[in-house]
Amino acid sequence: MSAKTGQVVTPLFTTANPVIGSAVDADSLPTGTLYLNGTANGATVTVTNLATGLYKAAVTMPTLAAGDCVSLSIAATVNGVTGKGIIWADVGETATASDVYDRLGAPAQVTVVADIATRLATAGYTAPPSIAALATSANLATVDTVVDGIAAKTVNLPASPAAVGSAMILTSAYDKAKDDVLTPLAIVGDTADAVLLKTNTIGGAGAIAWPYTLTVNGMPCADAEVWVTTDEAGNNVVASGRTDAFGVVTFYLDAGTYFVWARKAGVNITDMPDTEVVA
Repeated sequence: MSAKTGQVVTPLFTTANPVIGSAVDADSLPTGTLYLNGTANGATVTVTNLATGLYKAAVTMPTLAAGDCVSLSIAATVNGVTGKGIIWADVGETATASDVYDRLGAPAQVTVVADIATRLATAGYTAPPSIAALATSANLATVDTVVDGIAAKTVNLPASPAAVGSAMILTSAYDKAKDDVLTPLAIVGDTADAVLLKTNTIGGAGAIAWPYTLTVNGMPCADAEVWVTTDEAGNNVVASGRTDAFGVVTFYLDAGTYFVWARKAGVNITDMPDTEVVA
């Protein structure tokens, strides 16, 4: 993901016994330094001990220009051995939402509905007829005629089932009238199910706009399918989308820990799922 001015970054890091590698706390609370284009920036880095050998660093991004390189270095001493390393790095991004839409070729003042339609069309999905398109005067008149035909065929049926062996036979005309009613209803049901399947996780339903950048071998990966789950097994999908030409896809999530998955035909994407903290 790209770093933006004022964004709070909260990466996790661990400390371990330098001899046997088991998780242990540092001798004292580790310290962090934010670097901007290779120079210590002076931003305050807050380090919190979450569990044995597990820490969280939090820092607010300073004013960033597009292309600025930011990285977070942590220094810690464990069992008397001092070490230092970079636990997080990213590139500054200043593009606004309208800039992103311009890159996508979307019209000005684009609506959520239009954006969903554009995404579905880009994915090669052709929507079936809408309920409004089916509910024409001609179709409603046909249904009315069919219902009248059913009434004519059933008004004289006995109130109780016929005895076994009776000669009561449903005619082919009755079967056709029944099918003429049920077929349009099935189309409407399939239409609703297809739209729900394609749109129920697009973008997510959270309150935080969270951009994610997918890279492969250090380069942005465009037009990749990306989805977000709340569990490491990947069963509970809460958001999905596709990366743009810059490898970026924006989700709308609530604060918490998520697991990000990605795939693209012909591209070997490793290290999935990617664990991310949204704050």
